[in-house]
Amino acid sequence: MLDLFTPRFREEKLHNHFRLISVDADYVKIQPIIQNWATGLLDRRGESQKFINEFQTTFNSPIWELYLNRALIDLGCSVDFSKPAPDFFVRGPGNYEFNIEAVVSDQPPTAKHQKTFNEKDFKTRGALKLAGKIKDKLDLYRGTSGKKHSYSSMSHVRDRPFVIAIAPFDSDLSLTQNNELINMVLYGLAPLCSKGQI
Repeated sequence: MLDLFTPRFREEKLHNHFRLISVDADYVKIQPIIQNWATGLLDRRGESQKFINEFQTTFNSPIWELYLNRALIDLGCSVDFSKPAPDFFVRGPGNYEFNIEAVVSDQPPTAKHQKTFNEKDFKTRGALKLAGKIKDKLDLYRGTSGKKHSYSSMSHVRDRPFVIAIAPFDSDLSLTQNNELINMVLYGLAPLCSKGQI
């Protein structure tokens, strides 16, 4: 199996989280675990080198795919990586087949950290980013974004469930989100506010 952790780039090009896992003694211990999450995923023809490069330089999207891959294996599913897209063509128990497209809402590379934290702004911005990513993937599925071959036109996708597996990485606090923001996106449900709050 190809090694995820041998650096391929100069230090300044490596993502902060990748650097942390690579050099911090407390995190180095998890490298074999994350490497194990890649079982099968790095076998996709023509994709492994690109995947490792992205893991080291952008980190968030590849770590989400690695996590999903391991979760599917642990759930007793198999993934057919001979399909170029979507990310996962899955066969579950009872030969039930479905497709998963993994996506993250990510920070722009030039994101500036705000000195003050506004919870309402954080939630609104996070919900809007999630909604935008879901729309992007829906456009890819339908072929409405100028994509030559829509996901829905692919024989292994047609007539099978299509799952968008989304994770927030758009701020340092994103992983503290619970299901509140996705409920805002999917159902228009926002938490009740205290009197005087909007």
